[in-house]
Amino acid sequence: MAKLPLIISAPHACSTVPRKWRKRMLLNDEQLWHFSDPFTAKTAHHPHAFSIHVAKNHRSLGDLNRAPTPETAFRKYDFHGKNKVWKDGREPTNFEKAALLQRNWFPYYEEIFEKLRKLINRGAKRILFIDHHNTASDHPAGDGREYMPAIVISNFGSKHRGARVKSRGDLSLPAPAMKFFQKALWEETELGSEVNQVYHGGYSIQWIIENTKLISPGVKVYGVQFEYNLGLIHNPLSGKNDLIAMEILQRKVNRAITKLAEYLKCDKC
Repeated sequence: MAKLPLIISAPHACSTVPRKWRKRMLLNDEQLWHFSDPFTAKTAHHPHAFSIHVAKNHRSLGDLNRAPTPETAFRKYDFHGKNKVWKDGREPTNFEKAALLQRNWFPYYEEIFEKLRKLINRGAKRILFIDHHNTASDHPAGDGREYMPAIVISNFGSKHRGARVKSRGDLSLPAPAMKFFQKALWEETELGSEVNQVYHGGYSIQWIIENTKLISPGVKVYGVQFEYNLGLIHNPLSGKNDLIAMEILQRKVNRAITKLAEYLKCDKC
């Protein structure tokens, strides 16, 4: 079956930490779980995607949605900004951080790079990249410390319209396409989605756009960060998960993504 020139990445999908690192952390198991994007290893799947990339390492051991340096890829605090990740004096050294990046970060993006190359060799001229995340609504997040709506889609543009913001550079997806995607998500899920609210784009999108230029400057990559509210699947009061809701959400979001790919004229290959 023909595939869409669609690449999906779930860079925060891993929720567990190896015991050797776990012993050095202050965060408990629940905090580590919330410090990841639970369920995205499953919800990131699309039946017609050319490739899907799911993180195998926890973000505390090198965030795949940040630049690969010891200073940027390792957080001192969790989402809430108040819980320290590491015990005093037990944070990884710069040498250990560099080793973690070599083991986890670079192989992850090398694999994406190879899929990009294959797509381009197949003749793809337009590629859609979905950076797939979720966030719980029990705490403020993002630069503006806002609470998470049902869905947020981001292209480095302005709130609501997705228009270009000079300080953020070029858009990863044109504003009309953002509005189209927002409408498609509403039609499919009947859940409201916000544009560039809480989040406005991430490092993964920047990486794939810039590296595609190295392979073939004539190929156009459209990138959008997709973020859904964890509460659509996980009830924070009961602690119970609704796996039926997860499957419905995945199916309906995938239909909206397919509509976006068709709107952008991302031909099958």
